Amino acid sequence: MGISGYPTNERKQILELVRYTIAPRTKLPTHTHPGMQIERVEAGTLTYTVVKGEARVTKANSTELILKTGKTVLLTVGDSLVEPAGMVHYGENQTNKPVILLSASLFNANQPKAILTIPENK
Repeated sequence: MGISGYPTNERKQILELVRYTIAPRTKLPTHTHPGMQIERVEAGTLTYTVVKGEARVTKANSTELILKTGKTVLLTVGDSLVEPAGMVHYGENQTNKPVILLSASLFNANQPKAILTIPENK
């Protein structure tokens, strides 16, 4: 479920706000995004790992941290995350309850939302 629009008449970029549900016991594939994406956890606990690059995390209590290559964090209700373009990562719901994320992104209109990658250790 989401909403999208084009910031200019040229339709070169698309601005989206999407609500994602990650089922219990689901690991998302390792991937990257072609533009910046921002997420906020609305429900559940997401185990989030940066494979290459870094992401900025703001916890619900306003504590900020930079998550660097190889690091993992538990994101809970109210936590948010900024993913820069090209940062390789994955999320995993290791719980028995769904994770719900609100995700805002600004991508070039002709780009995929996610680009699957092969982890370097495989």
